[in-house]
Amino acid sequence: CYNICEKRYNMDEIKINDIIEVTVTGIQKYGAFVLINDKYDGLIHISEISSGYVKNIKAKNPNLIVAVCGCMSQQKENAEYLYKTYPYVDIIFGTNNLHMFKDFIKKHEEERKHNIYHSEEFGLEGENVAMHRTSGSNAWVNIMQGCNNFCSYCIVPYVRGRERSRKMEDILREVREISVNPQYETITLLGQNVNSYGKELGTTFVSLLKAVCEVEGNFKVTFMTSHPKDLSSEVIDFIATSDKMLKQIHLPVQSGSNKILKLMNRNYTVEKYLGIIDEIKAKIPNCFLSTDIIVGFPEETEEDFEGTCELLKKVKYDKVFAFMYSKRNGTPAAIMEGQIPEEVKNKRVNIILIGEEQDVLYILEGLSKKGFKNLYYFENGYNGYVQAKGSEFVPELGCGC
Repeated sequence: CYNICEKRYNMDEIKINDIIEVTVTGIQKYGAFVLINDKYDGLIHISEISSGYVKNIKAKNPNLIVAVCGCMSQQKENAEYLYKTYPYVDIIFGTNNLHMFKDFIKKHEEERKHNIYHSEEFGLEGENVAMHRTSGSNAWVNIMQGCNNFCSYCIVPYVRGRERSRKMEDILREVREISVNPQYETITLLGQNVNSYGKELGTTFVSLLKAVCEVEGNFKVTFMTSHPKDLSSEVIDFIATSDKMLKQIHLPVQSGSNKILKLMNRNYTVEKYLGIIDEIKAKIPNCFLSTDIIVGFPEETEEDFEGTCELLKKVKYDKVFAFMYSKRNGTPAAIMEGQIPEEVKNKRVNIILIGEEQDVLYILEGLSKKGFKNLYYFENGYNGYVQAKGSEFVPELGCGC
């Protein structure tokens, strides 16, 4: 998802007027960006982009190239469905082929055919391709691909494969290239579960952090996403003591109910999670803490939901992303009994994000007590987040697992 939304493969050699790419992912349902006059003028995030919208644009400009890519189109059956159902989509490809996007466009320019590209090979191809970055003062750097955790709601292990770490020397080469550009104030190391970095290479994530922070340059370092079961004391200690590390941690909890966490296959308990939070707060008193919450997971009762609300009040996060559970075909959760009605999920996510009637605004209350003044609420469809702006720059995090 972030490869597509935050890092752009260099398209300088492509001479076409317009491209629309729709990313179909399990993280953000739809996103789009437009290429005009051979350059990316900007990123357009759209919570829902209808097929009719794209069809009408295509009808007005027959030379427009429409491409679909993402985690969901990596699944062969989804790609084939798109191919049969939307004939005005010119290029359909999965995340395994992301590095070949430029080649696909060139081929389409030559052949003008409706094409589908699918690969079951999971590798690290494309990680060392030159990037055209459009993420402002923050530079994303992939350190690994895939995931081994198999959370019951998540499609990533099936469409992105098992964990594969980039070689440390390749990551450091990319960091050095970024460090000489004064535009970048922050470098964010990116992976589905960064704490698992290096296991197959005989190294560790904290070793990578130390190596990145040794690179000369006027930039700060952060990362996402950490899985609570794998966040080590060594990483927390290094964040606490390194001047180059931003004092922030995104640590998705997903639920405040041990029953739901077990159904989600998260492999930690609420008590374990709160112990990690206590350690972070003790070692990094001003740490900017953010999290992800999924409401309406199968079999979530009112008591389970209240457990989540209580956890939010206890932790007092600086930023909370809340999402209604939605099915991902091919995942265990999609066929679980006890699916929650949409109206119940909608009510619960709004209680977390904006409170209900005279209820305390859980998140805002906690932020206010911490002294934050500039509070705001952002909504994207039925999902959203609440954030307080502190003194340090905090790059947009988005949803992790």
